[in-house]
Amino acid sequence: MNRRTFLVSAGLATAPIAARPAAAEPTVDLYPGDVEIGDVEQSLAIAVAGIDGDRLTVRVDLSALESASIDLDAAAVDEERSNLHHAELVDATIEDVELLAVFELDEDTLRGTIVVGGLETDGADDRSASTYDVTVTANDDLVYEGESDPFDVVDPDERELKLSLRPGRLERDAREQQLRLGVEGAPADALVVAVNVGELSTIGVGTDELGVVDPVGEGATVETVELRERDGEPIVRFVVDPDAERFDVVVTLTGLDATDAESGREIGYYATIEAGGDPEIPTAENHDVRGTVTLIDSPDADDEYDEPQPEPDPDPGPTEENATDPADQPGFGVLAAVGGAIVAVLARQRAKSG
Repeated sequence: MNRRTFLVSAGLATAPIAARPAAAEPTVDLYPGDVEIGDVEQSLAIAVAGIDGDRLTVRVDLSALESASIDLDAAAVDEERSNLHHAELVDATIEDVELLAVFELDEDTLRGTIVVGGLETDGADDRSASTYDVTVTANDDLVYEGESDPFDVVDPDERELKLSLRPGRLERDAREQQLRLGVEGAPADALVVAVNVGELSTIGVGTDELGVVDPVGEGATVETVELRERDGEPIVRFVVDPDAERFDVVVTLTGLDATDAESGREIGYYATIEAGGDPEIPTAENHDVRGTVTLIDSPDADDEYDEPQPEPDPDPGPTEENATDPADQPGFGVLAAVGGAIVAVLARQRAKSG
């Protein structure tokens, strides 16, 4: 019987006491970051909610790292770099391929990141969709058994770069245009990106004065940028030093002359990317990604609103067009009756005086 509702003693039931609200069903999520071969650490993002207790113990079986030939002899939790909310990490050890972390909770939730350092990954095997077994207890009561989200052990030399290219809006009379490139899976080495913008001339966009503004990178540093001509095609080439696995670069083309360009035609831009060295010339036959845009006419304002309208004459006077019969005007019958009465009175006064 639920002791929060009734107390039973010596066979006698007492009166009901106030019941505590039932604790929410605990939820536990563990999100391990990918491990790149050559790295020495892994981040574990954790989110726990609905805990009835002030002491939480989390056990994570790290066998998936060992099975990928990652040496855990020097593995340890980096408590200074771990970052937690609503909790304090009071103990953290790694023994027998198991991470044991103990938290003191301020609330019934916990979220943050635990950093596991000291990994030896140089001889690791690349793996995909590995998971950890996770066990959680609150005040020594088991509240969760399950698995973490999957993670990968990645060989950076085998990582496939994913490039995206999104040309910006292009209007007639435009003098410049933006090109946005996104990269996923960037290794630590510098990347070289080449973009072929030669199709601009096929619809009549002049490129004789074509130039390029130093691009702006988010998640990366742009080292150099230049405009080259290869096989008669204008190529924008720049070198990027990634600061993150994913980043965006925006480059602005200048000196365009789209005055006589043909609107409604699709333009294709071709791009290639390499980790070091020069990529091949991006063409319709050889490219990693193609981005398209359609030249549009500059949106002209409606003539009805653009042309100044003549100011109306404040008192144009009667004309054949605006003349109306007075009898049709509102109130005319009342005015006529009053006027007739005044005329009749004046006529009687004249008759008496005569």
